[in-house]
Amino acid sequence: MVFIKNAVVLSTIINDRICEKREIIVSQNVIKLCAVTFKKHEDIEFYPRVINGTNITFSNDELTLLSQGLKYNLHYEHKNWTKVQH
Repeated sequence: MVFIKNAVVLSTIINDRICEKREIIVSQNVIKLCAVTFKKHEDIEFYPRVINGTNITFSNDELTLLSQGLKYNLHYEHKNWTKVQH
């Protein structure tokens, strides 16, 4: 009878230690996974945003505006724009 009680106590102690070790390993893996998968979206560039197929050279300000994408596209001509003479 004493042997069975000791075996039960021993098995619960072993199970508790195994569970603690598993929790530590899982938490370490979650920390590693979060460090790898959560990168800033701006750091990833799949293709160049601006491809200049002309002989026109753009300034840095113009290139940064063009690299912002279509949400900063000029949709219509404003009244205060200057007219370019060809």
